[in-house]
Amino acid sequence: MKYKVSKKGSNVVFKFETYKQAADFCYMYVMAEQVKGNKFPELSINKVRE
Repeated sequence: MKYKVSKKGSNVVFKFETYKQAADFCYMYVMAEQVKGNKFPELSINKVRE
């Protein structure tokens, strides 16, 4: 099963092979935004049907 991560209010989608990869990306993305002083982004992980 594949997963996609999207940010609320954005058309950009990131695709991953595993849920763990998607979750790790979300964690790193949130931490990077926090370091820049930005609000926490609203991210969602969804399954992709093939």
